[in-house]
Amino acid sequence: MTFFRAHAGLYSIMEEATRTNIVKDYAADLEAYYGARQASYTIVLAPLLMGNFGPRVPHADGTYEIYGILGAGRPADGVPTFGSVGSLRALVWHEFGHSFSNPQVDRLRDAIAKSQKLYPPIEAKMRPQAYPDWHTAVIEHVDRAVTTRLAYRELGADGGDQALLLEQRQGFAYVPALVERLKEYEEHRDRYPDFATFAPRLMAVFDELAAAKLPPEFYDISLSMSVNDVLSSNKRRAIIVPTVETDPAAQAAIQQYARAIQKRFAADGEFLTDEQALARDLSEFSIMAYGTLTGNKWLAFYKDRIPALSVLEASKEAHPLRLIAAFPNPQNPKLGAVVFTATDAAAVRDINSVFAGPTAWVLARGTTVLSTGDYVQRDGRWVVR
Repeated sequence: MTFFRAHAGLYSIMEEATRTNIVKDYAADLEAYYGARQASYTIVLAPLLMGNFGPRVPHADGTYEIYGILGAGRPADGVPTFGSVGSLRALVWHEFGHSFSNPQVDRLRDAIAKSQKLYPPIEAKMRPQAYPDWHTAVIEHVDRAVTTRLAYRELGADGGDQALLLEQRQGFAYVPALVERLKEYEEHRDRYPDFATFAPRLMAVFDELAAAKLPPEFYDISLSMSVNDVLSSNKRRAIIVPTVETDPAAQAAIQQYARAIQKRFAADGEFLTDEQALARDLSEFSIMAYGTLTGNKWLAFYKDRIPALSVLEASKEAHPLRLIAAFPNPQNPKLGAVVFTATDAAAVRDINSVFAGPTAWVLARGTTVLSTGDYVQRDGRWVVR
């Protein structure tokens, strides 16, 4: 406690900054949705913790004292931070939500075990996230399905779509089916007054999926990739540079810059001109393509495959504009590509200084991000959300 008192000022700053970003009673959202109340809710800020946890302690009346233990994100001015308004909302829903949903999953353990065959197809993504068995994976799927439905209800279709896509990206392949079944719960609260009464119906989703003999395509969401998904891939990278830019000096600068990127981040990759790339089979590569859409022949050939180009074309912002965007590798949609382009060839050099990664695309001027977003599938095609 001597140490704690010595750092009380720092803890007070952390607490106040976090309290400011909790703009709504998220526990009330959960109580209304689950049709149940708990004894208490406490958020614990843990500046040395990696990750988050949602433990609970039984209360004398059968409810729980719920805790959301939150690990720190990036520091700001030397002070640990614990999330924005949006990320804290999702975290609190998720961590507090476990204390509502987990007991219902646990009481149906034997029934859930019958769909064990659904675990191997997602195991490679579950284990690194510390979900080493089917029951634990089901717990996470159910909690995440509810938080996704809360996002739809509280944030609208775009917020819900983004939450759902995030869960799919992290490997929770069965969340969409659970989300769809939860609509039945919401529409028939007269029949299902609380989550406990609906839980058997919700868990039946896993039996139905197990009986459906899902094809490999069911688990493939590679088209909804983010820039980070492509750049963090363990596949070899191919870096493609332009040869027909109208500004020779800018073209030389792009080539020199891309070569430096390749040496630093993809030393074992391929460095190709646009003409060489068009003549190669790049189906086993993650691709990084630099240049304008007219100066890089490879980009010109495949530009219709890049959904985010519509953002660049529709923007009325002052030029030059920069676009960093992920899209499926045209020769293998299970792998990805990232375009690093601009409306002026001179603006392509140093484009990696723009913050990009968590989303599918970023539009910027200089290093200032103007807008960013993801894709959504409509009529079988991926378009900007």
